Amino acid sequence: MPALLTPFFDDLSIDYTSLRRLVDRCLKVKSVGALFGVGHAGEVAALTREERAEVTRVITEQVKGRVPVLAGLYTDSLTEAVAHAKDAKQAGADAVTVFPPPIFADGACASHEMPLLWHQTIAEQAEIPLVLFQFSPGGGLGYTPDTLRKLVALPYVVGIKEGSAGMVPYQLNIEICREANPPVPVLTSNNSSLLSSLAVGGEGILSGSGSVIAAELGQMWGAVEKGDLFAAREVHEKLRPLTKCFYKAPFIDMHTRMKETLVLLGVLERATVRPPLLAIKDEERAALCSALEFASLLKM
Repeated sequence: MPALLTPFFDDLSIDYTSLRRLVDRCLKVKSVGALFGVGHAGEVAALTREERAEVTRVITEQVKGRVPVLAGLYTDSLTEAVAHAKDAKQAGADAVTVFPPPIFADGACASHEMPLLWHQTIAEQAEIPLVLFQFSPGGGLGYTPDTLRKLVALPYVVGIKEGSAGMVPYQLNIEICREANPPVPVLTSNNSSLLSSLAVGGEGILSGSGSVIAAELGQMWGAVEKGDLFAAREVHEKLRPLTKCFYKAPFIDMHTRMKETLVLLGVLERATVRPPLLAIKDEERAALCSALEFASLLKM
């Protein structure tokens, strides 16, 4: 499930033509089973409420029902969260992926009361299915195992974007999701360890890098599903330099690097990001170019 980038013109307005082209590029990959818009990869924090709804509408319009569409839901206000969820549903989204609000970092995720209230209110008032977002337990926004058990028991939870960033918590979270009735599908977002995650289990990949390398991620996923670890390793090794370029400190630049990569590949015309994000430097572009050549993805 590629998490779509949001292309911009130099004046910072949204380039919807390029967004449609990116959607079509992803959907050419047979293993792509859904698309995720207005998430971190889509610079959701920099988009207005109207822009989030319009980006979702354009994605669903371009998808034409071929795969489900998820929309990110990111805000500190529960009232706004409900409004954004209603907007997403009206724009054609099949579900919303609920980011833990930043205010939860002060301790709300350690118990279940606030997370349950947050998700229940959104689902019941907007009448739309939810995908949970599990962060690393060390960052203050990761749900504890007890809280996660209560969340996956909610009848409108249809999946989880799992980014716990460690194999021990990831494996525990998979067990929790499998024990739910019905079981909740797990989509790994542990981008620096996708092969490790898939080897442990889960139902797929949800990643911003899917905007760039959906076909290759699909190959790795398919190989794991067939039990062919050697083929999965081969894809993983081919992508490893590029993954290291994407997911290195400062991590806030990861999606800028992906836009630059799509420019190198001729998919996007520009790698414009909205402030406070900044353009990357020439040495990073050179490293991305080298990584693409290593993966045999750059046509010279």
